[in-house]
Amino acid sequence: MLASRGLSFRGSNEIVGSVHNGNYLGCLELVAEFDPLLAEHIQKRANKGRGHVSYLSSTICDEFIHVLSRDVLDHILTEIKEAKYFAVSVDSTPDISHVDQLTIIFRYMTSKGPVERFVTFTPIEEHTGEGLATKLLDFMENTGISIKDCRGQSYDNAANISGRLNGMQAKIKEHNNLAEYTPCCAHSLNLVGQCAVGCCSEAVTFFDFVNKLFEFFPASISRWNRLMAVLKPLNMPTLKRLSDTRWSAHYDAVHSLQVGYTQVKSTLDIMCQDMSQKPETRLEAAGLKDIMSHHETGILVQLWSKILNRFNLTSKYLQGADMDLNTATELLRSLGDFVHSLWNQFTAFEKEGKDLGTDSYKGESRRKRKRNQRWDYGDSEDLELSPSDKFKFQCFLPIVDQLLVALKQRANAYDTVSKRFGFLKNLQSLSNDGMRDHVSFVCETYFEDVEPNCHGEFIHFTSLFAKLSPPNETDCVELQMFTFLVKNSLTDTFVNDRYL
Repeated sequence: MLASRGLSFRGSNEIVGSVHNGNYLGCLELVAEFDPLLAEHIQKRANKGRGHVSYLSSTICDEFIHVLSRDVLDHILTEIKEAKYFAVSVDSTPDISHVDQLTIIFRYMTSKGPVERFVTFTPIEEHTGEGLATKLLDFMENTGISIKDCRGQSYDNAANISGRLNGMQAKIKEHNNLAEYTPCCAHSLNLVGQCAVGCCSEAVTFFDFVNKLFEFFPASISRWNRLMAVLKPLNMPTLKRLSDTRWSAHYDAVHSLQVGYTQVKSTLDIMCQDMSQKPETRLEAAGLKDIMSHHETGILVQLWSKILNRFNLTSKYLQGADMDLNTATELLRSLGDFVHSLWNQFTAFEKEGKDLGTDSYKGESRRKRKRNQRWDYGDSEDLELSPSDKFKFQCFLPIVDQLLVALKQRANAYDTVSKRFGFLKNLQSLSNDGMRDHVSFVCETYFEDVEPNCHGEFIHFTSLFAKLSPPNETDCVELQMFTFLVKNSLTDTFVNDRYL
């Protein structure tokens, strides 16, 4: 019970009856009130000191935990070996004692469907791809799991793991080239946004402004209350903080700014003229208000609000338990189509930005600098862009282009697996010749796993599945087919279908 809720076992002492003996002994004392056998044992054996066996000490508690964990691990390893094929996922993080640990997770199929099991923490000394791969391979060798049965790897996009030459996934593929690497979809989408933000200084400056705007108001209770007095009656969301890891926080921050843009700006205007405020507070408020008065800020608020809304909703789906690879790949590609549609919408975003109450572009009110004419190259003034065009070509279009390039790159990472097994989703609509082509391609790749020329088995299974299995739109087709095989005890009849 304690472990499942993440509660600590020990307290500051091991004295039965003490209020500081921790949750473990506290629970035993509670159970003893209703269990005479345990109550008698505690009365006779507790608090006897060293040399007296009580089975209540932290040492015995650790042994209990070890025995339970070993039993659970043995059960998981047995399931993996029965399933035969599996995929791996790893990540590392330092714990509170500053020991860096590698988390190892296995994904495989049971009779109840796909499962994902954490199996162990392994201390690591180096973060190189070869070092991480060695740790994983050593664990698998010690537990009797064959790397040859690994059919997939799924990690984040860190260079030491995802690198094609020296990354962990490349080192694993040296031992088994069928262990295809599939990067985390949601993590990939986060990286797409980060690449777009870093593509130009204006985008970086914009998100820095969003963060400073949030930090300005909560720094003082009076400032925050003044802002809430304006936003709350209108049921507008409060300003939100950005996050380095959760891109949904970027959407929340930009969306809240977009909705209350006029109110936030007017509040800053009042504060920079309020002589009761400190000079540095008035100066900071005036600087933030000045940024909000520029068309560039209004355009970026509208642009990022629309982009991050689609990214946020897509990311939530990609993190869902029922997400399948084919849909995820198409979702990323369709997201690219959406971003591409923004390429010619600068005028619309400019109008929406001005509707927020912005005044002018940066430098638009400055006196135009007169340049010396060089007649050999024509009139140089004709080459100078307007502030609107300058912002369009130096900020708006680079952001859109970077998003397109990054989305395409990330979607391509899933093509290999999708091309191999994507036909299973449309199995019933394929012709016999089409099914033969797809199955032959799979057989050539996994010639050690399935029999050659087994397309007849797929034709037989597809006909049977269509007649006896009612359609279920809530589950993915592949899972429905697997459940149909197991539920009707057909795994020995359709051996190749089961493995695929």
